[in-house]
Amino acid sequence: MTWDNTFFGECAELIKDTVQPSDVLGLPYIGLEHISQGQLSLLGFGKSDDVISAKSRFRKGDILFGKLRPYFRKVIIAPFDGVCSTDIWVVRAKQNIDQKFLFYRMASEDFVETSSRASEGTKMPRAQWEFVERIQQQIPSTPEQRAIAGILGGLDDKIELNRHMNVTLESMARAVFRQWFVENEEAKYWDEIEVGKFADVIDCMHTKKPDRQSEGKPLIQLWNILDNGLLDMKDTYFISEERYKHWVSRIEASPGDCIITNTGRVAATAQIPEGYKAALGRNMTGIRCKKEYPYPTFLIECLSSDAMRQEIDRKTDVGTILDSLNVRNIPTLRFRLPNHKLLGKYEDLARPIRAMMEKNLAQSRTLASLRDGLLPKVMRGEVRVKEGQNEFLF
Repeated sequence: MTWDNTFFGECAELIKDTVQPSDVLGLPYIGLEHISQGQLSLLGFGKSDDVISAKSRFRKGDILFGKLRPYFRKVIIAPFDGVCSTDIWVVRAKQNIDQKFLFYRMASEDFVETSSRASEGTKMPRAQWEFVERIQQQIPSTPEQRAIAGILGGLDDKIELNRHMNVTLESMARAVFRQWFVENEEAKYWDEIEVGKFADVIDCMHTKKPDRQSEGKPLIQLWNILDNGLLDMKDTYFISEERYKHWVSRIEASPGDCIITNTGRVAATAQIPEGYKAALGRNMTGIRCKKEYPYPTFLIECLSSDAMRQEIDRKTDVGTILDSLNVRNIPTLRFRLPNHKLLGKYEDLARPIRAMMEKNLAQSRTLASLRDGLLPKVMRGEVRVKEGQNEFLF
C-alpha cells in the first residue's frame, strides 16, 4: 500500500481540441456560469449555437476544470458530449490512473490552491498547465485509487439522487397546484385577493450589512435562495448575536415563512424549512401567512406560479442599472383565492412533499460536508482506504 511520488503531468492529459462555432452547431455548451462553485455539480448548460467564440470539445466522462482563478473549485465530470468555454480545461487520466480519482484530486483544495500560484493575467488570472503538470504528488496504487473514488463517488451519487428526487417532488407539487388552482374550471369564479390580505408583508432592515463572522447567527443572502423555492444554507453568512437581535426586530424568519427578493434576482422566492430561524438579508421581504390563512405551502407555490410572475412583472420598476420590486407593491399583488376546504386539502397533500424536499436538501448538505472533509485527508494519505473495500484506515 505504498504511494508513488510523481508529477501531475504523468497522471493527466490536457485535451486541446479547440473548434470554431460553425463546426459544433447543435451541441450542448458548458461555460463557467454553468458549473457550481465548490459543490462539484452542473447547474445547467446552454447551446453552442448561441456562442460565437472558439470552444473546446469534450467527451462524456472528461474532467472540466475552470482555470479562471477568481472561481474556486469549478470542476465537474462531463455528463455528456459537448463543447465548453476555452476558460475550462478538458482533462483525461493517463494509463494506470483512475479518471474519477483524478477528478477528486483536481477538486481538492490543495490542488486548486497550488494551481493558482502561477496564474497569469491581471483582471482574470488564468492557471497555467505548464506549471500544473510539474506539481509533485503522492499517488496510490490503481486499486486504492478506485476504492477512494468509490467512497467519494458514493457520497456524490446520493447527493445527485436527492437532487433528482427533489426535481420529481417539485414537479408533483406544481402539477397538483396547476390542476387544482389554475386549470380548475371553478377558478374563474373565485374572488381576487391581495397578498397583503392573505399574509403579513414585512420589510427587511435597511441599515449597513453586518460584518460576516465564522460562526454566530444566520443572515439569509441571495445566494441561499434556490430556484425551486428551497433555502440552501450551505454557505451561511453568520453575524454576531447582538447584530442578529437588531436584524430580527421586525421579523425573525421562521418555518413556513416565505421570503421574496426585491432587486438583483427580482422576486426570487424561498420558504424557511422546518427547525430553522434566520434574519433577512438586505433587499428581501418576509411574507408570513395570517392566522386565518394557515396555508404556507399554497403561498410559496402561489408566489412561484406563472400567473404571479406576470403580476410581479407588472408591479416591477424598471431601473437604469437594476430592476426593483418595491416592497410597497408586494402587498398589492393579486391572485384568485380558493375556498378554505380546497386550500386545506392542498396543504395536507403538498406540505409533506415540501418537507421531503427540505429533508433531501439537508441530507445532501451533510453528505457534501462529509465529502469535503474526507477529500483532503484521503488525497494526502492521512486517511487510507483498503484496496477493493469501502473501509477507511485511520
